[in-house]
Amino acid sequence: DLSSAFTIPVNPANSINSGNTSGWFTAAISGTVYTDEGITPIGAGRTVRLLVGGVDSGLTSTTDASGYFAISGASVTTGDVLTVFLDNASEDGVTVTKAVSNDFQGFNIYQNKLIVRSENGATITNANLDTANNADSDIIAIYNDGALPTVNSGKELIIWTGVTFDGSSILTINGDLEVQTGSTFGTTADMYISGNFVNSGTISGSGNIR
Repeated sequence: DLSSAFTIPVNPANSINSGNTSGWFTAAISGTVYTDEGITPIGAGRTVRLLVGGVDSGLTSTTDASGYFAISGASVTTGDVLTVFLDNASEDGVTVTKAVSNDFQGFNIYQNKLIVRSENGATITNANLDTANNADSDIIAIYNDGALPTVNSGKELIIWTGVTFDGSSILTINGDLEVQTGSTFGTTADMYISGNFVNSGTISGSGNIR
């Protein structure tokens, strides 16, 4: 028995669970909930819930006085669509990403915003947003559940820094759109924006912005 002689490091990206799923690991996800775009913490007592692939993980965290939350024990695989959102609060906010199979921090939620991220660098699509939405009332307060996403009036879609979003079908934004620095918003269909449009990234594709 050489187990006491050396330690074999565990690589989360290459681990295999009992179901023979590679890239599986138990991840910790943490961030801060803000009432604006990263300046004013929401404070204590808000519940943040995690969905994995659009399915309720049963895992939640309650924000502390600084708005911080930490959800541990999530079973995720690289590429899983993750959703964190404010659950049963008077405020609403949703953040969606494609996961990596290890811990990640700074997974923030902004009130009245849908933040689209990608921890593994893969493109985010309308289909991913559909997967991320399980029709919970707190999520559909931000955007609808369906194959053609609609961001609601008074809400904002934020394409996070460095993210490529492929809106290959019609996307309706009844609120605002922000494309951050280093991100790409691509669409081959027309895109309808009723509110403000702030573009610090790249718009690509043959679709029109109306």
